[in-house]
Amino acid sequence: MSKEAKEQATARHARGAYFTPEPLAAFMAHWALEGHGTRILEPSCGEAQFLETAHKELAGTGASAQLVGYELHEPTVKQARVRLGAQGINAQIAQANFLS
Repeated sequence: MSKEAKEQATARHARGAYFTPEPLAAFMAHWALEGHGTRILEPSCGEAQFLETAHKELAGTGASAQLVGYELHEPTVKQARVRLGAQGINAQIAQANFLS
């Protein structure tokens, strides 16, 4: 691991940011969305792994959903928007404290 990668990992952990592996996000999205809802809220979305996975899960069924995410860390909000936008996934990602 490069020095820069180690510093980024240290900074993420210092602010309590832990990223969910895609296979776990896929399992959880399938379980949570099976036959339910068209609105998805991720109150601490990070880089939008769950929102991306939920979109893919619903797209596989022909359904769509309103995707909304909140994240405190501004650079991570930007990364989430870029990640989803690059895939043509329409989501509202706000830099805010969901609990506020």
